[in-house]
Amino acid sequence: MLLKRRIRIKHLLLLWLFSVLGFVVVLALATNLFASTVQETSFGNSVYFFILLLGFMLLGFLSFGLAVFLIFLNVARNKKLMERVINLPAFALLMIILAFIVGAYVKKPKNSINEMSGGYKYLPNLFEQREPEISSDEIFELTNNERIKNGLKPLKRNPKLDKAALERAKVIIEYDEFAHEATKSGLSYTKAVKKANYWNINYGENLASGQYTSSEVVDEWMNSESHRANILDRKFQEVGIATYSGELNGVNTVVTVQIFGGYEPPNYSKETIDGWINLLNRLREVKPSWENIKNFPSTYEANKQDADRIIEIINLRIYRIEKIINRMQANQWLTSEENKWIKEDEKLYYEQEAIAKRLNSQVWK
Repeated sequence: MLLKRRIRIKHLLLLWLFSVLGFVVVLALATNLFASTVQETSFGNSVYFFILLLGFMLLGFLSFGLAVFLIFLNVARNKKLMERVINLPAFALLMIILAFIVGAYVKKPKNSINEMSGGYKYLPNLFEQREPEISSDEIFELTNNERIKNGLKPLKRNPKLDKAALERAKVIIEYDEFAHEATKSGLSYTKAVKKANYWNINYGENLASGQYTSSEVVDEWMNSESHRANILDRKFQEVGIATYSGELNGVNTVVTVQIFGGYEPPNYSKETIDGWINLLNRLREVKPSWENIKNFPSTYEANKQDADRIIEIINLRIYRIEKIINRMQANQWLTSEENKWIKEDEKLYYEQEAIAKRLNSQVWK
């Protein structure tokens, strides 16, 4: 019987040791190996953390309590052994320490969040909630520091991009959608910048949530390949930054949005520009000969519609090509209208050639 009890006590103590180890492992995972408070990690903010932690605590108290109970039960049945244990100085000292701890704990007022969450003055306060301190101005400064360190020009803050970033942060919280695609809200960052009346050639967006300081936000971005690429992209010259607090995925957090805008020169090749210049020169050369058809009254009157149309086409093409060449030589992007002209020029060319063929078949007189 005594052997069975010894085995049970041994098993209970092993179970208690397992509970202690489990408690330590869970706490280590929730605090990044004890480097932070639990609220600074997604696991520490989750329900699973509290369930596992409380489970190991209860299991540890239960197994240790039962083991101590069985030990004292064995001692109580052996009066001589009980007298020896009670008379030990160590036993008396242990009782005094336990009484002191219990008395101090009972007298200690529990009217603060820190104490109720494990913040007893002799223990580390791992559950203390830390308020985020994230500033868009600090993020702007830290972002430019990273660009300067990498030999890039600093970004300029743009109020319209700030407005777009704030709108994005709000819909991320409102629709519980931490994503660039914005399939729920429908307000992607490209739509947000247009809504804010900001127009440029290139755009980009960085998102962050769950951090507690501005430096943590920028550090995480710099440790992410895609976010780092946005921060160090040469084609961006302007940026907007905004923060917004709320509940995301069931956890209170601060969402940080960074939207980039920039202009990148098109750098047209010399061959492309020269091609348009040669086309313009040919049109200018043939224009006088077609305008001269009016000096042949009979032919002109008989083909007035074709004659007027070919002159109209040539003048239109000359006007448009001059605009396109000027834009290219200034190394500026073509407007949407000018891109449309390029597509239409091929049709005008074939129409011009067809009319020229009909008119050339006539005898001019």
